[in-house]
Amino acid sequence: MSKINICLALDNIEEKIGQIHALIQSKPHLREFADTIHPIPRIYYGGGKIKLIVIGQDPTIINKASRKGITTVLNLDKPGKMQRFIFSVCEKLGIDPVKELYATNLYKNFFDEPPHYSAEVMKKFFDLWFPILKEEVSLFPNVPIITKGDHVLETILDEKKDRCVRNYWGFAEDWRIGIGLPYKYVLPNENSLGRLIFPFPRQTSMLREFYLERCESYLEHVKKNIFNKQ
Repeated sequence: MSKINICLALDNIEEKIGQIHALIQSKPHLREFADTIHPIPRIYYGGGKIKLIVIGQDPTIINKASRKGITTVLNLDKPGKMQRFIFSVCEKLGIDPVKELYATNLYKNFFDEPPHYSAEVMKKFFDLWFPILKEEVSLFPNVPIITKGDHVLETILDEKKDRCVRNYWGFAEDWRIGIGLPYKYVLPNENSLGRLIFPFPRQTSMLREFYLERCESYLEHVKKNIFNKQ
């Protein structure tokens, strides 16, 4: 698909996102869980040949006043902790984050409170947003995906697959003394998006000692496998 056609398709997707946001505002059983004051952040599209897709959970942060500053998915349009991390990951994988990255959220809307502790709340919104996510991914055939957080991973996995992010990073009870299990990834036939997937934790979890200790070697694992397993 040409860049022009992708841009037209993304305009159509953004229009659908706006319609769903309006629907959420009109339905009391959804509106009570959503923060509809703040506009939905725009998708991040590098504009070049996309080589990596990053999927976050949702844009909600605890500080409601700060939400107005989030205008693009994962805050990738401005310098900050998230941009530095995602851009650093891309660069270590040999990907230009300015041109070759596409980033979106599974749930596009802000929630009134961060929803990751409430599976019931997220279930109410899943059927609205998941078809949009599939449509987005379909624009970039065979492009591998990085998911962020256990919930995003578990929603797209085959029911028989491991749903815990840390296990893909080789977690073992004795990891502090150098014992670790092999790194893993998700094959296209093992998930509902049909893509090669490398699970990452939520950003706050990346600060935990386990992930900090294993990040560099995990990225080497991703770089080794990201293009030759599609």
